[in-house]
Amino acid sequence: MPVTRRLPYQWYDTPNIRVGTFADFAELAARNALQVLDAFGLQDGHEVRWLPNLRAGTAVFKLARPSS
Repeated sequence: MPVTRRLPYQWYDTPNIRVGTFADFAELAARNALQVLDAFGLQDGHEVRWLPNLRAGTAVFKLARPSS
């Protein structure tokens, strides 16, 4: 999600409601040293793996923190 003078916050740290994308969440995970093990969407109780950003209402991410 773009950050501009009118919307000066990251999508995950805003007082406004903004819809994020799969790519936005993957970037957030990377910035926080989390590895995405799996990601898919859910729509009407069904798993959506093909174009989940367009075809699903909920994103599901399986994350791991790399061991030190």
